[in-house]
Amino acid sequence: MACDDPFVTAQNTTMERQHAALAGALSHQAHHVISVRPLQSGTATDVSGVVRITGGGAISLGQPGDEYLYVVGIDGKVKPVAGGV
Repeated sequence: MACDDPFVTAQNTTMERQHAALAGALSHQAHHVISVRPLQSGTATDVSGVVRITGGGAISLGQPGDEYLYVVGIDGKVKPVAGGV
């Protein structure tokens, strides 16, 4: 489920408002929330983006999440990159 979009864009329709409400409710009840984003600095040949794994609202208690770098290979496979963010 796309969870970032409902919180960063305006909800103009009933469907968009309901999607935002569902995304918020699920993230508060989840044990883990996984988000994937591209690099903020732009493109690179050795890293494609960042995967962030956090505790959901059910268990997070304000704990920061873990972030891992990943690369998408020519064959389309995703692999973790040594090191972290």
